Amino acid sequence: MTNKIIDQARTWIGTEFIHQGRSKKNEKYNGACDCIGLIVGVLKELDNPIYKYDVTNYSRLAVGKRLIEIMDNYFPEASELEEGLIGVFKFNNLPQHVGFISKLPDDRWGLIHCYQGANKVVEHELTKPWQNRLLKLYKVID
Repeated sequence: MTNKIIDQARTWIGTEFIHQGRSKKNEKYNGACDCIGLIVGVLKELDNPIYKYDVTNYSRLAVGKRLIEIMDNYFPEASELEEGLIGVFKFNNLPQHVGFISKLPDDRWGLIHCYQGANKVVEHELTKPWQNRLLKLYKVID
C-alpha cells in the first residue's frame, strides 16, 4: 500500500540543506530546506492545514524541550513505528531533529529527512544509531 506522505516526501529527496529553508528543489533550483522545512513543505503540498502553524524562529541547536512542546501541541503521539509518522530525534540528549518514517523496498524501516550531515534531503535505513536517537513518534492527521 502506498503512503501519500512518504510519496510526497520522496519528491523532496536531493533538496539542499539550508537552515530554516522551506522550498523544494526543481529543475532550475536546488531548493532550500531543513528538517522542519521538509515536514512543513510536505504537509503544505498535501493541503494539510497544520502547515499554517509553521515556526521559524528557532536556532540550529536545540534549546530545551521546545521542539517536543511544539510537536505535542499539533500532533498526536504514536506508540510504535508506522510508515508516514514523524520521528523526533535527540542529539546531545535534546530533541533537535525530525524526519518521516518510511518503509524501504526490502521492508526495512527507513528515514526521510533533511540532514545537515548529508547537506540535503535523503532517505536511508533507520539504523540502530538512528533508532537510539528516536525520542518520540507523531501521527499526521488529515
